Amino acid sequence: MRVGARRVALLGRSRALLLDTLAQPASTSQLARAFGMATGAVGDHLAVLHRARLVERVRSGRSVLYRRSALGDALVGPAAMSFDRLAGSARAPPLGTIDRYGNHVVGER
Repeated sequence: MRVGARRVALLGRSRALLLDTLAQPASTSQLARAFGMATGAVGDHLAVLHRARLVERVRSGRSVLYRRSALGDALVGPAAMSFDRLAGSARAPPLGTIDRYGNHVVGER
C-alpha cells in the first residue's frame, strides 16, 4: 500500500497507514493482523488518531470499531485504500458502516 509522503511526515508511517485504511470500520485486532503489528501498538496509534479527531470509534457487541472521521477523510482524500480492499476475500463478514451521526449500521436501512 502506498501512503502519502505528507501524511507520513505529519503522522508517522504506522498512523498514516492506519488512517488510510479506515475508510470502512475495523477493530484493533483486525488491523493488527492485517499489518502484522502488535495489538497494543495498534491500539496506541488509534488512541492518538482518536484524540486528534481523525478517527471515530463505536462499540459493536464486545468489539470497538474504528473508522475515519470527516476530518480524517479530508486529510486522506479519495485515493486511500479501504480495509475491505486490503483484506480481500480473507476478510470476515461485513462489519457494517458508521453513519454521519456516529451510529453503527449493519446491513441496509
